Amino acid sequence: MSDFAAEQLPPRLTPSPQPSPELGSEPDRPPTPPLRKSIFPHPNKPTWHVNVVEYSPIWPSQFDTIRTNLHNIFTTSTPPAPYLTIEHIGSTSIPNLAAKPNIDVLVTFASKSDLAAAVEALNWEIPSAPPFAKYTQIPRGGGIPGRESYKIYLPDFSPYLTTTPEQSVYLIADVDENRVGQVQIRCYRTVRNVLGREENRDLLEEYAAVKLRLGGEVFADGLEYSAKKDEIVRKILVRGGWTGQEINEKEALSRREWVVDGEEAY
Repeated sequence: MSDFAAEQLPPRLTPSPQPSPELGSEPDRPPTPPLRKSIFPHPNKPTWHVNVVEYSPIWPSQFDTIRTNLHNIFTTSTPPAPYLTIEHIGSTSIPNLAAKPNIDVLVTFASKSDLAAAVEALNWEIPSAPPFAKYTQIPRGGGIPGRESYKIYLPDFSPYLTTTPEQSVYLIADVDENRVGQVQIRCYRTVRNVLGREENRDLLEEYAAVKLRLGGEVFADGLEYSAKKDEIVRKILVRGGWTGQEINEKEALSRREWVVDGEEAY
């Protein structure tokens, strides 16, 4: 909970539907709905800096360790939290792509009740081995609707960073009534799969250049950082078979709200 009140902001508006361009063409950017403003910058908050590094070959094995740990948590909790998949997503899942040294993990569930059990399991999980790093639930799914978000943070000087890296775990119920969550799942998978194919090396190199350039900048918040990647992400989704209408829907559904009811979303 923030230690200062968020300003009162007008309600979000739904953008008008936009016609879809032909498949393979660059979609027009949809009208941007009014955003709830970020609380950053603030006198007691630093500016937002992104640490982007070259690809590390240890990231896949770090994910394997995280997957095993999550599997054990979900299968031994009371009640158990059955899941569909535990997947490595984000830039660290793509060979040879520069990335923030943070392992992104997607966990999908067949029902909202299974997801609720997983939330309960992570909230009550007590680490039994060093570095005793506990998953921290991020308010409002980290600002993106349709998901639950957890993070593990370790200080830069921690000797456990190679075995317990910083990580973000996203829990999403893959059910029809969670349309926004299903769109997020498809987006995560499309970006990973498109950039992982050799025939799309041009997009991989372009995306890497964008990320490395942004890594040298500072931002008011993560919202500004994400917006700087919108153009290349659209290109990736088009290459992955998304229509302009689908991309517009994705951007409208996943519009971040960084402050909601006084809570910060990181």
